[in-house]
Amino acid sequence: MLFPTVEFALFFAVVLALNWLLWDWPQARRLLLLSASLLFYGFRDIRYLALLGLISLSAYVAARAIERARRPKPRAAWAAAGISANLFVLATFKYYDFFRDMAGNVLAAAQVDARLPVLELILPVGISFYTFQSLAYIIDVYRERLTAERSIFNVLLYHSFFPTVTSGPIIRPGAFLDQVKTRGPREICDPHRAFSLLLGGLFKKLVLSSYLSTYVVNPVFAVPLNHSPAEVLLAIYGYAAQIYCDFSGYTDMAIGIAALLGVALPPNFDRPYLAVNVAEFWRRWHMTLTLWLRDYLLAPLFRGKRTKWKTMRNTLITMGLAGLWHGASWNFVLWGLIHGLGIVATQRYQRWKIRRGKIGGSLLRRVLATVVTFHFVCLMWILFRAETLTSAWQMFQSLFRWTPRGEPIAALAIAVVCAGLLGQTIGGWGRRVYFQLQSRLPLPLQGLVIGLVLIIIIALGPRIVPPFIYFQF
Repeated sequence: MLFPTVEFALFFAVVLALNWLLWDWPQARRLLLLSASLLFYGFRDIRYLALLGLISLSAYVAARAIERARRPKPRAAWAAAGISANLFVLATFKYYDFFRDMAGNVLAAAQVDARLPVLELILPVGISFYTFQSLAYIIDVYRERLTAERSIFNVLLYHSFFPTVTSGPIIRPGAFLDQVKTRGPREICDPHRAFSLLLGGLFKKLVLSSYLSTYVVNPVFAVPLNHSPAEVLLAIYGYAAQIYCDFSGYTDMAIGIAALLGVALPPNFDRPYLAVNVAEFWRRWHMTLTLWLRDYLLAPLFRGKRTKWKTMRNTLITMGLAGLWHGASWNFVLWGLIHGLGIVATQRYQRWKIRRGKIGGSLLRRVLATVVTFHFVCLMWILFRAETLTSAWQMFQSLFRWTPRGEPIAALAIAVVCAGLLGQTIGGWGRRVYFQLQSRLPLPLQGLVIGLVLIIIIALGPRIVPPFIYFQF
């Protein structure tokens, strides 16, 4: 069930009405949200529910055992068991084929005749996201930052909450559970802001991302050697705009939907293409993943004194695993490692500037740094989008080869690419303008405006809604 569909609209209308009727009964409200979340997640394939339940059960048992244990060693053992169970499930479903093929190549090179079993497992949607949330829950209980839940249903709701289960944002367990376990003021929901996020997200996904995918990006990435450098460059810019509009559009809708249900989700994007270096890009792009990697992976890697080489090593490990988290492919691993090198270079350069007393910089320097960072990120998106290293290399070849002429590029394609890239800066301004205008209208006119905007978005969008990019992760 996708957000921008009639099925979801009907489903959400019923859930929203019941949620507000049950607002004064938190336990009944939690049961409603849990039932709705399980229905939403099992709509595509009911078999996914068994895996989601297994992840939740392992986290619940491990957290309860950690809290009951008094001595450090049993606590650490239960934490390790819970973390291992979650990682085993994730590795089996997402990475088995990748490591099987790699082991098969090694054995073949060693002239060992071994046939490794083929599992042919279907990758459950959102498994990377709710697995990371499960790990955060276990680790926070182990670190005594959170009390283990007495009810497994609360843990299951945390993992399966339908606005976030498929593509985030990755929400911390304490922040989420505190909101759904208490009644709280009804004013927590700001309908004007929520609907502005919903409509903005729909426009980015249905209109901008869908057009870019169909007419600008996919044709070039399918056969890059058949296109001129100008077409390849536009496709690279187009994919940078597409993945931003697609993922931030999903996030906007998720935040808006959750807000209407009375749950505040953390922001996930902050104008990432305006970053002046790679480290800042990751503080602005997929922010909840970056914070998760910092708190639950990078920080534990540091033991003892922090040295220059240890910082570089741990950064590369973290970003390499971040790339692998996105997909079981060498493309993603290489993408993560190169971004890690970019972060390391940024850190070393900033330390050099501090030692020399060169803090700050002129506006021109910041503009140039932003342009360089943007193009670094765009070039790395080639590895992210290409299906194989060979096709990625063909994109680079096509970009830097000379051709006497190519097909003329449609002005509409250029305009949509620019709109997608500029959306990160003018999108927030547009939502604020809409919010101000919408909030001043009488209630019937507000509904009419929302309906008209929806009609325009549907008319401009495709007949069949393509899946979100991050559903594959």
